[in-house]
Amino acid sequence: ITAKGNIKKTSLDRFETSYTKLQAIKLKDGDSLVMTELVEREREEQFIALTLNKGISFTLVEPGLTSSERNILPQSLILLPDKLTIEKAVLVKEHTISEFTLGVSSSGNIKVIKSNKKDDYFKARVTQEDYLLIFTDGGKVYRIPSVIMENLGDKELHLEDITGFASRKERVLNIVSSSMDIDKGIVYYFTSNGLIKKTALKEFSGEFTEMQGYKFKSEGDSLVNIDISFEDDVNVLMLTSKGMAIRFDSSNVNLMGKGASGVIGISLRDEDRVIYGGIVYSEAVISSKKNNLQAMVTDESLIVLKTNKKESKLLRINEIKIQNRAGRGNNIFLVLMNDYVKDVKIKG
Repeated sequence: ITAKGNIKKTSLDRFETSYTKLQAIKLKDGDSLVMTELVEREREEQFIALTLNKGISFTLVEPGLTSSERNILPQSLILLPDKLTIEKAVLVKEHTISEFTLGVSSSGNIKVIKSNKKDDYFKARVTQEDYLLIFTDGGKVYRIPSVIMENLGDKELHLEDITGFASRKERVLNIVSSSMDIDKGIVYYFTSNGLIKKTALKEFSGEFTEMQGYKFKSEGDSLVNIDISFEDDVNVLMLTSKGMAIRFDSSNVNLMGKGASGVIGISLRDEDRVIYGGIVYSEAVISSKKNNLQAMVTDESLIVLKTNKKESKLLRINEIKIQNRAGRGNNIFLVLMNDYVKDVKIKG
């Protein structure tokens, strides 16, 4: 087993030669061996207890491997984030595979959630075999094996400590577990310049530790939200700093690849910008998803708008009529010339 999370098994008879020195395994630059173990050829696979840097420890199911040649590269045991390396590996006979809830804050703190109390963490139910996809406002997607968090206890792990996440420049906007129906999932990107993009979640199902999931079309644009849906029949809602709102059917937006920037969701007037974008579900969908860990917005949900000058307004989403994509939307809040909507909250 190597420091970068690779594994290889070679039968002892492959070393029966007249040479006094052989290369048993080929390693990539920066990798090194952390465990070499002689085991019975006909034995049942067990578990592998791993100790990593950053004070992380966890246990994996030992994979069933066929014997391979001596001087070749190993297979992947676990794809670790860039800043993590294995320091110790031990074979163990027993381990309990568990299910747990992970929470990730917008600033990148990761912890095991042990209660149902409301907080500001994005949550996902995972097993040790799942991985977590973390989406940020920099357009990046980080892929983290859930198992590395199984023994956190009451401690928190920061995304910046294990990946290239930059806490001073990035915010987490959403997360999703691979235990969800990846083939049905759609990722919705909303930008301050009024763009919207739909990308199939399965585009992020490959082997990677970090990738760019959104390409910005112009300087000064930014992601205001990333929503993830597993339902086809949903509406899109976008709200602006000048009190405009647009609501349209998600079928008005075609699926696009990771390298796309999206299409116009709402046409903005000068000095206006989108401050909220999200998915609106029907009540029928909500009633079937009562155990969902993330809050789900419906057309009965209440929008609370507050301006910089402390003006406020409340309205139901169903008060905003559905129209075509790329229009200017409806004025839902008369905002003074020198004022703007600063805060949006969706309740219920």
